[in-house]
Amino acid sequence: MQAARKIMMTFTEGDSPVWRELLVPYQATAADLGRWLSLAGGYSGRESWELLCHEFKMRITEDRQLLDEAKALKAQRQAEAEAKGEEAAEVAGETIIVRASDLPLAPFLTDHPKLTFIYDMTDEWRWQVTAEDMNEPVAGQLPRLVQGMGTAPFVGVGGLQGYYDLVSELTENGPEARAIRDWLDREGLFFYDADRVQAALGQERENDH
Repeated sequence: MQAARKIMMTFTEGDSPVWRELLVPYQATAADLGRWLSLAGGYSGRESWELLCHEFKMRITEDRQLLDEAKALKAQRQAEAEAKGEEAAEVAGETIIVRASDLPLAPFLTDHPKLTFIYDMTDEWRWQVTAEDMNEPVAGQLPRLVQGMGTAPFVGVGGLQGYYDLVSELTENGPEARAIRDWLDREGLFFYDADRVQAALGQERENDH
């Protein structure tokens, strides 16, 4: 038994409902959550992702380039302020960049239970994420998929329309259907399968240990 949170993630684009419900450990970081959301969405986890907290204009990321740019800008402002004999001031309304692995989910998610999850900064697949603390400890291994519906568009297919074109080609068994299936296999892409999602989350848990 362990303390847990229920996470609901809902894909905000497309014509059909796509959502996942997860149980995740209470003690974790935003980096953990980002990986779990990636896998729950059916993604490989190789592409970049971000969590957005709109209330604080906060971008939560593990993107090294973005973090380095934010660090360099902060150092520049500090140096300019010191040269003037002043303290560096925060810029009102500026977006804050936070390293995901430095941000514990407790108590952050309790105070800010609504986030946006963006996967793949090229296509920017957006999910709305809500978190709810469980009143009682839960049994079983975490993280785990509780239930879900629908397939999120694949990465690298030319956006939402490209995904619909791919699905249509497979459904109609068009001339490119076999090549598409081979490509999906090579890339490890699959239409929503609860067992495969759970297996991916289980592998992530084993890797953490």
